[in-house]
Amino acid sequence: MIFGGHIEGRFKVGQIAIRPKVDTSFTDELIIQIVGKGGHAARPHETVDAILVGSLFVTALQNIISRNINPTTPTVISIGAFHAGTVFNAVADEATLKGTIRNTDKKTRDLVIRKIKKIAEAFAALHDAKIDVEIIEGYPQVVNHPGCYSLARDTAEEMFGKDNVVNLGKPSMGGEDFAYYLQRIPGCFIRLGAGGEGVVPAAHSSTFDFNEEVIRVGGAFFAELARRAIGNLRKGSASGGRA
Repeated sequence: MIFGGHIEGRFKVGQIAIRPKVDTSFTDELIIQIVGKGGHAARPHETVDAILVGSLFVTALQNIISRNINPTTPTVISIGAFHAGTVFNAVADEATLKGTIRNTDKKTRDLVIRKIKKIAEAFAALHDAKIDVEIIEGYPQVVNHPGCYSLARDTAEEMFGKDNVVNLGKPSMGGEDFAYYLQRIPGCFIRLGAGGEGVVPAAHSSTFDFNEEVIRVGGAFFAELARRAIGNLRKGSASGGRA
């Protein structure tokens, strides 16, 4: 068996958040390269404006979410970088978009990728531009093993009380490389509350901070969880897992 965790600023120190089965999403990287035709900003009719094409492309991506995906299936397409142009009075001839695709269902994932490529083909023809789409496969889903989930939850409830064990109702749209371990070994991924008064809860931000008391709490929790897991393995009741 294997167990892992991530601190979570939304919850207070001493709280444990956990979810059975699917816990995180697929995470793919999206890179769009647009090549148009540069020229003077005063004569846009002689150009193929890569910034305009890129802007329309970003908007079209959101139409996939709103019109092609079942609303009950969590799906995200976010563009985090848009690079184009160098001066104020010239139409940019190239643009690069970078983003991420997140979803919790493989069929939906395949549909989104297929639609993105179709949009690229259509926009290239419509605007006389060249558009290349690169999809870099990211992390698979974290899928918690039922027996390991139960062991982790029971341990957390006994150590911190049932009121401090939070049931994550929906999968996170975040990604986690711990998923690779779970493809080989039964296990469970847990979130440790790291919030507190005056602590900024936003992860992956320039102001990220956390309550360092979580180090002590998390260490104690995982030590006890490991002790119980080893005990179960020795008793031969380890829910089908192997050490």
